[in-house]
Amino acid sequence: MKIEEKVHLDVVAEDMWKVMNDIPVIAKCIPGVEAFEPEGDNVYIGSIKMKVGPIAVNFKGKITVLEVDEEQRKISMRAEASDSRIGSNVKVVQTLSVIAADGGSDFAVEADVDMRGKLAQLGWGLIRPKVTSTMQEFAENLRIYMEENKEEAPETDQISSALD
Repeated sequence: MKIEEKVHLDVVAEDMWKVMNDIPVIAKCIPGVEAFEPEGDNVYIGSIKMKVGPIAVNFKGKITVLEVDEEQRKISMRAEASDSRIGSNVKVVQTLSVIAADGGSDFAVEADVDMRGKLAQLGWGLIRPKVTSTMQEFAENLRIYMEENKEEAPETDQISSALD
């Protein structure tokens, strides 16, 4: 399943990119994330709870940062998670990007998702609205974070230097 989502924020692209390089901050903005911590170089473990249609999920898994492209303002990562209670797992390869746009920047997500188990049986018709609403809520959380932390932007090279 392919997912492409984009949201506009009234934040200049350079400032948005600085925040994008701080993966734990981004994780805090994702609705439902309950735990998130580094496990090693560019590897994070965590959990996320949410309701998708009639099913409550609690995915636990790992995210690996694969590549950071400073010039294009893109971060590629792989995520793998499972919920043993409902017998579902998901594997995602995604690219997050920041694109300069009129009056701010666009935050875009392109993902290839492989979902199996009970959650996958719900079908795209129930999953798609949850993806869209989660992205919108994430954007609002990110906007609030950016407003509250204007003076504390992280260094641009925070992740990319670790990948070198």
